[in-house]
Amino acid sequence: MDYNAKLRDAKQLIDRGQYTLSVVALGTLLENLYLDFYREVTGKLNAEQRRALSQRELEFAAGGDKNAREKGFEGLSLGGKGKFFYDNRIVEEAERILGRALPQFKAFNPNRFRTIRNEAAHVGGDDVVSDDEAQLYYHQIRLLLLETGLIQKVEARPESVTPDGLRTWKENGVIPHDDILNGNLQMDTYAADLWGVARNDPNAPAVYRDARRFFQQTYLTRSLHALLSDVMKVLGGGSGDRVLQLRTPFGGGKTHTLIALYHAVKHRAQLAQSGVSELDTLPDPGPCAVAAVQCEKFSVRQGRVTDDGLHIHTLWGEIAYQLGGAAGYAYVQGDDENYTSPGGETIAALLRDLGQPVLILLDEILNHVENAQSVTIGDSTLGRQLMLFLKNLTESVSASRSAALVYSLQASRMGEHLGAESLLQSLDHLVSRLDAKREPVSGEEVMRVMQRRLFRDLGDPSAARGVAAAYAENFQKLRQAVGGLSSDEQRQVAQDASRLADRILDSYPFHPDLLDLMYHRWGSLPSYQRTRGALQFLASAVYDLWEQARDLQPLIGVGDVPLDRDYTRNAFFTQVGQRENYNSVMDVDLTGSSARAQRVDRRIASDSPALQRYRVGTRLATSVMLYSFGAREGEERGVTEVELLQAASVPGLDRMPLKASLDDLRSELLYLHYTGRRYRFETQPNL
Repeated sequence: MDYNAKLRDAKQLIDRGQYTLSVVALGTLLENLYLDFYREVTGKLNAEQRRALSQRELEFAAGGDKNAREKGFEGLSLGGKGKFFYDNRIVEEAERILGRALPQFKAFNPNRFRTIRNEAAHVGGDDVVSDDEAQLYYHQIRLLLLETGLIQKVEARPESVTPDGLRTWKENGVIPHDDILNGNLQMDTYAADLWGVARNDPNAPAVYRDARRFFQQTYLTRSLHALLSDVMKVLGGGSGDRVLQLRTPFGGGKTHTLIALYHAVKHRAQLAQSGVSELDTLPDPGPCAVAAVQCEKFSVRQGRVTDDGLHIHTLWGEIAYQLGGAAGYAYVQGDDENYTSPGGETIAALLRDLGQPVLILLDEILNHVENAQSVTIGDSTLGRQLMLFLKNLTESVSASRSAALVYSLQASRMGEHLGAESLLQSLDHLVSRLDAKREPVSGEEVMRVMQRRLFRDLGDPSAARGVAAAYAENFQKLRQAVGGLSSDEQRQVAQDASRLADRILDSYPFHPDLLDLMYHRWGSLPSYQRTRGALQFLASAVYDLWEQARDLQPLIGVGDVPLDRDYTRNAFFTQVGQRENYNSVMDVDLTGSSARAQRVDRRIASDSPALQRYRVGTRLATSVMLYSFGAREGEERGVTEVELLQAASVPGLDRMPLKASLDDLRSELLYLHYTGRRYRFETQPNL
């Protein structure tokens, strides 16, 4: 472990007021300190002493968990390591063996530190640890590291400054959210689950269930704020659209929007504590009855049994029960048990008799109706009954004084691919007379959504502006370097550079080219899991870059994606597919210990040592790999040279070494193909 670097990271967290997170980081440092120091001491023992200590270690670990029993001292928890040191007087023995005094270590008591660290890890929140406590434990760990010789000095390493004087995104103070720092990178972490939120399912990620955390990590787009305001207004009896259908680009944001509506109505008091000032301006309709159903999770054949023993069979039974409990369900009980749609008068009576505003949230109706088509009900099907119910429901809500229905028809484009296009059109036409289409996320706002969800702190705004300006200038130089541009073309390049600077500020610390690639290219792939997939892939890349801290740049661009790291590589293949076909390709040319791109890195660096930090060959090859999937097929698949050089370029890396490296890659790599227009990787050698 690089103790200086990790200690610096912990201090940076303290300086930014992230006291809880700093203590978690310091706890990890302390665990490694115990382990490395223990190894140093045992390495100085003779064979008989080692056997005796090993026996004590086995006896101690036998009382621990499976990890401790299998790994001995290494598998012990932080508390276990501290207790083993104390019970066996390891520090006192080390003073004798190493021949130096260790007064700080001998006096150190990790118990209180362990307690605070555990609370920080399991409870969360920045109020668990105070500034004074964080500072105290930082300096204690610092003294232990100095005393044990694991660090020689604790000053931060010289900042990685590019030739243009820019610092890396990490050194500019960008800090990911806790789930990334703690390595919680499973797909479920980024899967919004409306029903899990509504039922407070502990398996649903806490960031979605907790209203305060949810809005802190949600970028409130103009459209989303307007939608929240409009729905709250009609719930309060105001005028406006009462039936809203959500439509989103990038395949995501529908479920997230429905959860935002749920929290805004159900947990109004918590909104004042979220720190999101835009929420303060939302209308307040008062207490509301809310039904929230993730329709694809409601079984068309089995329904569900409630905690109070009711067997609910249909979507209308579920909605009525959520709105009014057993009394609400009674309105539709006969229709629910017979799988027949309730009439409009029944639905209107329920909405009226509840005596309060009503919000109904339905996610992914298309899949539910499609599944219901296979359930026969007399001369009809459950699918037809659902279509009739949705028609009656939208009409009843539209005619009410204080009710709103917000729904999404389809989960993704996959429904269309599976033959549900005609059903989608029928559903859309059925309710189109009454509903209004809304897009809570539009265009460039996708970048802000990703930014807010993945990072808790974007660092110094002035540093970000400096990075944006430098990349824009570099872009302009790269385009002008080819020469022969007319005055109109030069003006266009200048305009493009200015727009790039603005987009970098919206996507910082990501380069917008990376997000564009995922949106425009990978978005067409059947394996691509839309927003949750994009978040997991980016989170994995950020985690791996943060942990390895190797050759970081001012932005995270296409060429910076660490495909040689397991988390990022797995997330990449999860999104683009073809893992079996391209695993060996990647090993041979890009990520293996003898990868051919690394030969180009070394050759370029030997000619110009200042270029070593850019790993130019790997940078270009990584960009080609990411551009080899999605959007185009056949000879049009891949990336043009202009696009490639732009994707791999960073301030301080000129066109000439990029072009030279690209020429080397064409002759060096086994699976890189060049058609005369585009570069791409294929599974067949380029012989």
